[in-house]
Amino acid sequence: MKAVKILSFALLFVSFLSVKADEYPWEKYGFKFKVVTLSNGKYQEFHDLEDVVEIGSVLYNTQTKQIVGFVEKDTLYSEADLTPHIVSRWISPDPLTDEYPSWSPYNYVMNNPIMLVDPDGREPRWGQLGSLNQIALEMTNAAGTGSYSQQMDALRTHFSANRLFTRIDGQLQDAAGSVNVKRYLYTEKAGWLDMEHFFAFASHASSKGIMAASLLAYGTEEAQGTKLPGWDRTASAYSYEDIQSDFSGIDFWLKFGEGIESGEVGLTDAVNQYLQSLNPTNPSEAPNVDYIPHVVNGEFTPRNMGDGWTGDRLKSEHKKIYDTRSEEDKKRIQDAHNSITD
Repeated sequence: MKAVKILSFALLFVSFLSVKADEYPWEKYGFKFKVVTLSNGKYQEFHDLEDVVEIGSVLYNTQTKQIVGFVEKDTLYSEADLTPHIVSRWISPDPLTDEYPSWSPYNYVMNNPIMLVDPDGREPRWGQLGSLNQIALEMTNAAGTGSYSQQMDALRTHFSANRLFTRIDGQLQDAAGSVNVKRYLYTEKAGWLDMEHFFAFASHASSKGIMAASLLAYGTEEAQGTKLPGWDRTASAYSYEDIQSDFSGIDFWLKFGEGIESGEVGLTDAVNQYLQSLNPTNPSEAPNVDYIPHVVNGEFTPRNMGDGWTGDRLKSEHKKIYDTRSEEDKKRIQDAHNSITD
């Protein structure tokens, strides 16, 4: 009997170690990661401390893993005030509805949420392409005077803005909520850079280290591209400028981080020097400029998981996708190129 007890205890102990290993698979490679939360630990974000918790606009039982009710709020007041309890609900019509006249303004991603997602600024879009001088001016206006990490956060937020369009009496105009920020820069050495991604991964490299930031770059795209039953986010994975923008931010921090941390060079000055080394051009000189849309649709986004596309490669890869668009789509893109000049 004693032997059986000892054996049982040993089996339980091995099972426990196995569970812990599954929970922290990176430890065997020498990595220890902190738990990441949306508010960086500022607010309570763990939902396993109570039986029933409020998440968005639903009540969720953490023990049975079931939705057990819905939050009842004065929606006219709370949506206007954007109280956190119901921010998961729609609060405005789609500002791009006029670009898709054959679709109801109440549809989401053309009634195909399994294959498509609302892109929220992926891939360079017409109206947000900038020269180095324009990008530098955006940085000067948005960086602020805080620490370098605060400046990177401010710049990442600034460059996350999207310019949106609508049609009024047939004329293409900026929609409500549209922000005209130049966020995409073409360089001859690295291809298109999304400055939001650039600052996000410069920040990751600064706070998490080069290796962790590199893993996160591909990990993010792989997560978006993972197919599970009832879940397919491949429409947002590996947009053709994403990876190169991520690794340019990491490379920037590798080359300039020490000088920025020591105060030898300011953040925006360092970014200007780095971008200059990549041979930036005016947007009109980008090889694929004729194919860049003003409204992003994941179905027509070129995919790239390697080095940044430049020159003839960029032009040919984008043209393949562009040629699959309808003639109506092509006319709308050309109309946007002619009418949106700022």
